[in-house]
Amino acid sequence: MSDPSVPSGPAVRLVLEAADLVKVYAAGGSGGRSKTALAGVSLSLAEGTCLGVVGESGCGKSTLARLLVGLEQPTAGSVTVLGRPVASYPRAELARRLQLVSQDPFSSLNPRLSAGRALTEVLLVHRRVPGRREAAARVTELLDMVALGSRFTDRLPHEMSGGQAQRVAIARALAAEPEILILDEPTSALDVSVRAGIVNLLTRLRSELSLSYLFISHDMAVIRQLSDRIGVMYQGRFTERGPWQAVLSAPLHPYTRALLTAVPEPQPDGSLLADEPVGAGTPDAGPADVDASAVGSAAVGSADAGAADAGAAAEAGSRVARCPYLPRCPISIERCRTEDPPLEVIVPEHEAACFRAGFSGAGISEAGEAGIRPAVAGDAGAMAEVFVAAWREAYPGVVPEAVLAGLDHGRTARWLAGLIDERAEGETDVAVADERVIGFVRYGTRPPEPVGYVFGLYVHPAQAGRGVGRALLGHAERRLREQGMEVVSLHVFEANERARRLYAKAGYAPDGSTRVEPEYEATEIRLVKALP
Repeated sequence: MSDPSVPSGPAVRLVLEAADLVKVYAAGGSGGRSKTALAGVSLSLAEGTCLGVVGESGCGKSTLARLLVGLEQPTAGSVTVLGRPVASYPRAELARRLQLVSQDPFSSLNPRLSAGRALTEVLLVHRRVPGRREAAARVTELLDMVALGSRFTDRLPHEMSGGQAQRVAIARALAAEPEILILDEPTSALDVSVRAGIVNLLTRLRSELSLSYLFISHDMAVIRQLSDRIGVMYQGRFTERGPWQAVLSAPLHPYTRALLTAVPEPQPDGSLLADEPVGAGTPDAGPADVDASAVGSAAVGSADAGAADAGAAAEAGSRVARCPYLPRCPISIERCRTEDPPLEVIVPEHEAACFRAGFSGAGISEAGEAGIRPAVAGDAGAMAEVFVAAWREAYPGVVPEAVLAGLDHGRTARWLAGLIDERAEGETDVAVADERVIGFVRYGTRPPEPVGYVFGLYVHPAQAGRGVGRALLGHAERRLREQGMEVVSLHVFEANERARRLYAKAGYAPDGSTRVEPEYEATEIRLVKALP
């Protein structure tokens, strides 16, 4: 399969191609399962360009690098270097065509060889100089090229910093005079300031030596600096690929958007979340608070049928025809449960493996323009989308993956429509902006307790930071106060520390009681607040 994100034409020379690469590692020991590291990866690298490959740890990036340089053989598929199958190259000739720069220079450099000897060895083995006298001059030239200088000629790896050792590793790769460099996370083990120096070095060398790069990283900032095109990998395949500007500014796949928005919180007290709505991106009141029988039949399937099917699907893994991103996807639809979306062109030169490519739920007005009104049965479909998206965004690692995978838009919509029609447990109100439901809250009482109760509060993850959740919570509190309630309570998952912090900011405190919902295998704590 060709890479349509690579511009075609007579002036474009492809120096590296991979077609439908599959790599399966056999199970270790009796009863173990085989592991599919790559599941049909295809790519093309044009001369003088850089393809950035980004993805989380374990997605198959390093396996791809090892297959491209011939260190491992694919289970299926092929690799072509400069028009020839990689398997047809003698190892020495292949090394003169492409070189690998690995993540940890100290593991790739011989600890007993000085920088000068390591470079000299490469120059002589690959006959890049006539003899040792010429090699000495070339070693100095290479060390100057990576901004180290001849003073490093006699230094051993343990006498260098991480950045210096990585520069030697790059110089050693360049000594073979390859056309292609496969850079496998070459900056991830370095300090930020040192990392910037390596990135600048690679940018300069690519220009000066007309090199072609395949640059692998999990750091979007580094990928952006070097790449002409970006490929996003998830579970052994590309989920999105295209020009770097398009991928970063207008991502088509929800996983790419998740990578771009994954910013760690520097202050664990949650102070940076002060402007973020309670419930935004997290169903903070906890879907487990809903009547278990209703959720069992509508949201996640019955305990003996739907949940069991979802669990079997999770165990079956790649044997089940479904989108691999389904358990984490906030915008999935029914089709995603039964089909695996192919990587296909969505806009010119920009591919994505998503049935809803480009949809994010964004483009909705700020909270100040949102209105809150009673829900009607016709809102159930949009509410189900909010519900499923909020769960899948907030609860990986909190509830079993089978529960998240089993969430179904259609059943959830029917369940919500029933709650609205029957006014079960109380009121259901929706937040609407631009004629679209962006969140909802369910509240009422739980006899015989003489207090108000928030059964569930859900905001679409795309609305995080816009005050929608805070507005819904305040609305529910006011309505309960009008009904004579002096105290309001709700439940949150104990493991959801972010939600607990946000509710604490809204004046809620734990009353010391907990409960465990067997269906979700998670402990919930009860929070209460005195209404003014």
